[in-house]
Amino acid sequence: MYNIIEWVLLALALLGIGYGGIQKKKAAKATKAKEKAEEKLEVVTIKEKVGAQASEAKDDLVKKQKQNQAEEKEVIQSITSIPKEKEVPLSEESTKAAADQSARVAARAKRLQNN
Repeated sequence: MYNIIEWVLLALALLGIGYGGIQKKKAAKATKAKEKAEEKLEVVTIKEKVGAQASEAKDDLVKKQKQNQAEEKEVIQSITSIPKEKEVPLSEESTKAAADQSARVAARAKRLQNN
């Protein structure tokens, strides 16, 4: 009879150990699944932050582009509004100096051709 009780206790102990092992595997599996889910959540969070920063940068670029276009229009308008200057006639001294210089250059060219 003690032998049967020992066998029953041994069987119960083995069942308890087996059940504990199964529970341990389930817990490990659940922990791994939780870690994977946390990693995926972290990746999604990072992607979301990067996407938000990219959207913000695009918005800033669009604003800056509109501002630059407005400034460009202002500059073009200011350039077109500048009156064109009339040609100023040269003084007699300037025309005489230019004519003298032209004559010297022509004479030098003639001398160089003859040599």
